[in-house]
Amino acid sequence: MRTRVLSSCDRFSAEYIQERVDPALADAQSKAPQLSMALRLAKFLVILGGTAAVVLQSIRLSQWVPVVLAVVSFIEYLLQHFQVDSRLTTTNATTISLMRAHIAWNSLSKIQQRMPENKDRLVDAVEGAILVQQESFVQNILSNLRKADAGSLAQPPPSEGAQAQMRGDDQRAVRA
Repeated sequence: MRTRVLSSCDRFSAEYIQERVDPALADAQSKAPQLSMALRLAKFLVILGGTAAVVLQSIRLSQWVPVVLAVVSFIEYLLQHFQVDSRLTTTNATTISLMRAHIAWNSLSKIQQRMPENKDRLVDAVEGAILVQQESFVQNILSNLRKADAGSLAQPPPSEGAQAQMRGDDQRAVRA
């Protein structure tokens, strides 16, 4: 009976590593290169666009400068909206935390892996890393929502006459 309990403990650990740690680590490791490439490409395009605007101005094609600057502004907007920089930082931090937890767990002997405090330490480290990544994602969404709300509040409210015209209540607007 004692052997059965120990094997179920081993099975829990192996299942947790297989079902939780490995997929989260693989996900973070696959996202990091994509985010890094997107960030590098966008920054390169911003620099290239700025250079192109200067060149266009110097060869007297200044009518194209606003188009180039609009494209550069759009790229910068996308970087800020999707918060690629902070997502890359969070993804890298998650990858490091998960790798440390995985290495620490694998460095333990079988007897140490069966100890409840070591299992708790593994679960706390893994769930903490995943939670930090999820919290960052939610904070990015909330930040974007606040920016969107601030943008809609920055528009002046329509005048009373315009409101009346929208409702159709203002008889003077109809007569005029």
